[in-house]
Amino acid sequence: MKLLIALFFVLGSFSSFSKIHEVKLLNKGTDGQKMVFEPMVLFIKKGDSVKFIPTDKSHNVMSMTKKGGVPTGSKKWKGKTSKVHIQKFDEEGIHGIKCRPHLAMGMVGAVVVGNAKNYDAFKKVRLIGKAKKRFKDILKTVKTGKAGK
Repeated sequence: MKLLIALFFVLGSFSSFSKIHEVKLLNKGTDGQKMVFEPMVLFIKKGDSVKFIPTDKSHNVMSMTKKGGVPTGSKKWKGKTSKVHIQKFDEEGIHGIKCRPHLAMGMVGAVVVGNAKNYDAFKKVRLIGKAKKRFKDILKTVKTGKAGK
């Protein structure tokens, strides 16, 4: 009986392990938009990781460096151009992401970890070019809590 109880707890704890989600870095998304993260907004749990996959060359992914772009206490990070990057997210809140070479072309997104506790600071981030318009779509998606592309 003790063995069954121990086995139950061991197997039950596997469900609490973190997951690895995927985000593609694309020249053209499934909806026809150019220079996108797909999905554009990803909702995950604290402790999960995201595998960023540059399916087209010359993309990178990095945390937003502007004030409010990531939750307070988060460390900035940067993946290498044209390389897969895996990032673990331990800080709850909205983590803005961007592709540095294609920022002005609108290549921005967000990873929402648990509660979007930093929404008020995040919505004040100022971006350039097409990223400014796409950022409005990101804010709507985060506010509704429904994943979008």
